[in-house]
Parts: sequence; structure tokens; C-alpha cells
Amino acid sequence: MTRTTIGLLLLTGLAVFVAISAIVFDFTPTHLYNPTWPEHARFHGYLSVARTVLIMVVIVTLAWGPVRAADRLSWAILALLLLGWLLIWFLAPLAVPGTVDRVDLWFPAALTPLALYGLWLSRPRPRPLGDAGHPAADRTLSTQPKWAVRSGRGCQARGDSGPNRV
Repeated sequence: MTRTTIGLLLLTGLAVFVAISAIVFDFTPTHLYNPTWPEHARFHGYLSVARTVLIMVVIVTLAWGPVRAADRLSWAILALLLLGWLLIWFLAPLAVPGTVDRVDLWFPAALTPLALYGLWLSRPRPRPLGDAGHPAADRTLSTQPKWAVRSGRGCQARGDSGPNRV
């Protein structure tokens, strides 16, 4: 098993755990079904759970799609979504004092190192350099435009010998 696969499995496990936990712990008589909560508070609680599940689904989709194929932008988006979701937990008590007890912070505090390790393991590798150790060494030297070389419309494709045809 490769380093990347281990990282993707870790991120997937974390995302699935978070999504299931959000549903199991928030759809209870002490939270969303709490009769003492105003209806509007329950609505916002539901939105929070729905957003969390949606973010986790996107994380798993990115992980096994473009991140697995070493797409750097997709990895950055995945990292932003996951770390941003965790950061919200830590910023909530600052934004709205009295909303989070210290006991509530154990959840993101335990998940953050796992998320960082999974991201580190699944990060895209640097692109290999050419034989000469320079990115330009991979380029084919040609006097023809790239579109002509790729499409086969160059001089050799027509059977010509180029500008010095006989």
C-alpha cells in the first residue's frame, strides 16, 4: 500500500466518521429534537449538520478522484475544506461567546492531527524534472508549433522534408 493510499484511506475514514457523528449526535433529544430549543435554532442546527455531511462527501469525492490522480488544485481545495471545517470549531467560542464548552473542543482537537497527517500523506508529489535536471529538458525541440506536432500536421506528416524539400 502506498503512502498516498494510506493518506486517502485516513481522510476517507475521518470524513465518514465526522458525517456519521454529525447525524448520530445532533439528531437527538438534547440537540435538534430538544423541545426547549426554538424552531429557528433547530433549523440552524439542521443546516449545520447538512453542511458538515456535504463537506465530508466532497472531501471523499475529491480524495478518490482528482487528488488520487495527483491534482494539486484539488488537493488544496480538499485541505481548505477540511482544515476550514476544523477551524470553525475553534473560532466558534470567539465569535459567539458561551456557545462552546471546553469539553466540546475535544472532537476537533482529536481530529486535527489525523487530518493533518492524512493531508501530508496524500499530498501530490513534485513533478519530475527532465534528464538534465531542468523542467525545459522534457520539452521536445522542434521548429514546428506545438499544435502541429501534436496533431500530426507538421511537415513530416505530409511526407515533406521541411523547408528544404527537394
